[in-house]
Amino acid sequence: MSNLINELPGNYRDLILLRHYKQLSFREAAIILNQNHSTVRTWHKRAKKNISDKLKI
Repeated sequence: MSNLINELPGNYRDLILLRHYKQLSFREAAIILNQNHSTVRTWHKRAKKNISDKLKI
């Protein structure tokens, strides 16, 4: 799984690490990443889809 996370684009990877390893909320992650809340939620959705698609291969 860590290989899949490392293959994500930088923003997505950083967000997954903040959300799932550091257990931060979307709002906390948005502040750290200097993005708005809705952008971070969209990145999270896309990152999960990216990982899901790679697992299906």
